[in-house]
Amino acid sequence: MTSTEDTGEVRRQLSRAWRAVGIRLLEEGYEPGDVAETMLAVALTTWTGLKDHETAARHLRSIADELAPEDGSEVRSGGVARQRLRFLAAQANRG
Repeated sequence: MTSTEDTGEVRRQLSRAWRAVGIRLLEEGYEPGDVAETMLAVALTTWTGLKDHETAARHLRSIADELAPEDGSEVRSGGVARQRLRFLAAQANRG
């Protein structure tokens, strides 16, 4: 296996483990939105700690822009996700 294949397999294993944690939390009665937002916040906080703040903020803004509906309308969940990503990007910029 090449290192790229190794990375792909590791990411698949981590994704399965991450989903299992989310499923367990849902089975314990937590709200899906709370689980998703918390998992996202933890992941992004950890991820931004591994990058320089400017790079992390730029990448998070890019993700937020990709979440914007093409017709310009605000979808509630998309708007909330976008606001949260922009907030995290701003926090990363303050470093």
